[in-house]
Amino acid sequence: MSGDTLWDLAVQYYGDGNKWRTIYDANRSVIENAAQGHPGAPVFGSSDTGHWIFPQTTLTVPGSDCTPPPAQTQLVGTACVFDAPSGADPVYSATEGKLRSGVTLGHVAWAFQTPGTDQWIFGSTDGKGKNWEKSGTKAEMLREFKNITTPDHPNGGYYTQYRCTEVKNPNVFSGFHAAERSTEDLEYNGFNDNCLTRTVDILDAYAAPIPGGRTLDVLSKVPNEYFKEALDQAGWPEAQSL
Repeated sequence: MSGDTLWDLAVQYYGDGNKWRTIYDANRSVIENAAQGHPGAPVFGSSDTGHWIFPQTTLTVPGSDCTPPPAQTQLVGTACVFDAPSGADPVYSATEGKLRSGVTLGHVAWAFQTPGTDQWIFGSTDGKGKNWEKSGTKAEMLREFKNITTPDHPNGGYYTQYRCTEVKNPNVFSGFHAAERSTEDLEYNGFNDNCLTRTVDILDAYAAPIPGGRTLDVLSKVPNEYFKEALDQAGWPEAQSL
């Protein structure tokens, strides 16, 4: 079915997108042969562990003998950005040669919803070797962010607010794949591979209307400014308190 992903099929058949790997493992040779035989093989060469499912690929879903339901004309999901305003030291301005008065870097995290369910994937890039990713209901997600502690916030309250926006026809599998890459591969630095760039990359893969996309110049906005100004410009709803 055009537009299907392994995540979508796992939701349809098992009620849980996290079981996409079961379908991939059962169809590995079919998926990889289709990828290698695709006209774009010099570029793709493989499915990237099921990330690319090419047209006319017939799959078997283990443990199910039913056919998929008709495709929905439009799926609707939700993407969120969480903000920890006190997340980093004040910003140094190279042009002014001093700290920018009243400006703190802050810290952001990400979350996205599996359409039609109360299942969310969420996480954060906290530094090299300190990335995390979890899944759960919206209530569990909000509780997780609210209770995160730091040395300066031993009782929680590190994250204080979040903004969410509707996403039409989101690509859950691409978002999940980007989140997996984020937790597995990170050379953290403050300029072009950090909490903000990873949040943008993941939500952009999910197809959220996230400003900057994969060309984000992080030097133009620090996380706190991005959370307020860039999301304002993109029409995201107002922030909610945790």
